[in-house]
Amino acid sequence: MASGSTARGIAQVLRERAAATSSVRTDQHERDVLNGYLQWADGSSFALRSRLTSESLDELVLTRHYWALRAMNGSEARVRGQVATELQERNAALTQAAEDFEAEERHWRSDSPALVLDSNMLVQTTVPFENVDWAQAVGQRNCHVVLPMAVIRQLDRLKLTGPREQVKTAARTALRSIRELVSTPGQRVALGPENRFLQQSTLEVLPEPLGRVRFPTEDEEIVRAAVYLKQLAVCPVQLVTWDSNMAFMAASEGLTVAEISREWERDDGPSTRARRREQPSL
Repeated sequence: MASGSTARGIAQVLRERAAATSSVRTDQHERDVLNGYLQWADGSSFALRSRLTSESLDELVLTRHYWALRAMNGSEARVRGQVATELQERNAALTQAAEDFEAEERHWRSDSPALVLDSNMLVQTTVPFENVDWAQAVGQRNCHVVLPMAVIRQLDRLKLTGPREQVKTAARTALRSIRELVSTPGQRVALGPENRFLQQSTLEVLPEPLGRVRFPTEDEEIVRAAVYLKQLAVCPVQLVTWDSNMAFMAASEGLTVAEISREWERDDGPSTRARRREQPSL
């Protein structure tokens, strides 16, 4: 999903371009059929290129078959049938993509905020992260706690290369809790169902979008994940971190940074952040 897009807006354009496949006539001369298809493809590319990543656009519109047809002049055998087949496949792919975006929009339709946690919120809290009352911490009745995949990768490294044994242990404990609670990215589970304060809050690991752009550092990866979620969600999205650099980075992207009391922070020396910035994003 490109910057500035929303799930609802993309779904609408995808459905419009899927419907437009029916306007390409396949009962004409082969050259006219081919030109009609290419005009549809170019129009679809123009309508979607500011909303989708180039990888997504290639999958949905500018396929290998598109480039093969573009190299033809209409005199080749079975052009009409090839165009009809490609239009049918593009209609199905665009419709499915629209349904996927609409499903994501429904999934994130909520009055409760989505809290995107930085990794320091999982290894530097005074209690295991799943026992923190995150909703209360941001002044809400309940919330959706979201962990980007970049946070999972960071925890995997910290459990082996953390600067202190306490950090390694905290990373291992957090990963074990996540695996016990969530079986797959995108699955939403109750967070602390036995705790009446946490009963209405949820936890999930945010799947990475198709064709996502890689960023040099995990700070950037986490911020971009929050930006991506903000585009999907019909609910408030807040980044939760104690790191000032990440907070400024998030603010520059138009994100809200949640103010979490330092009473939850474990005092065990310098932050792991400096070490993290030395690690390239995978």
